[in-house]
Amino acid sequence: MGFRTFFKYGWSRFYLKWYGYTHDSAKKLCPNTVRILEQIPSVNGAMFSILPVNGQLTRHLDPLACSLRYHLGLDTPNSDDCFINVDGVSYSWRNGKALLFDETYPHYARNDSDQYRLILMCDVERPMNFLGRFINFFYKGLMRLTVVPNIEGDKRGFANILFSGLAPVNQKLKALKQTNKKLYLLIKYTINLTLILLAFAIIAGLLQIGNTLAMTLVS
Repeated sequence: MGFRTFFKYGWSRFYLKWYGYTHDSAKKLCPNTVRILEQIPSVNGAMFSILPVNGQLTRHLDPLACSLRYHLGLDTPNSDDCFINVDGVSYSWRNGKALLFDETYPHYARNDSDQYRLILMCDVERPMNFLGRFINFFYKGLMRLTVVPNIEGDKRGFANILFSGLAPVNQKLKALKQTNKKLYLLIKYTINLTLILLAFAIIAGLLQIGNTLAMTLVS
């Protein structure tokens, strides 16, 4: 929901830590911040996030519920015109003020002020029972595959390499949209449905394995 439009409306980020990996660029350019984050094991991912003037993040959510989202205002407009809306409730960023929210609820952000917004954004470990921690173990492994470079020379995760390789296909689909929209929509929804079913199959498999392990431990 909305992930593909993030960069379209000006949002940008600089990765500091991502599920067990830290870019060389982050170590070089932000050594103090990286050092602090490495001392907080409950922070799985962290980045600096910029939302420019008139920028926005469209409505989206994380259905897997594997983390909580933490925001710390660093250089913000300190205005209600720059806000995030979580499940219908709006919160405005303020310098030095923190916000922790559940990212499984639909949320979106807008900057209608005259100043850019800079925050520290973190994925924080969510308190879970045994089954949740079991699923989260595999989730973290998957997230390591999504490492995105900050600059040329930084490491790229397998998923990033894969989607970069599919870029020409995506361009052809965009061209198809202009000439045959019905066929484009058919292909688009078929791909999306396949990915959703695959994700549910993986989650169902992990739940089954987790339940089996839990029953084994109890018995």
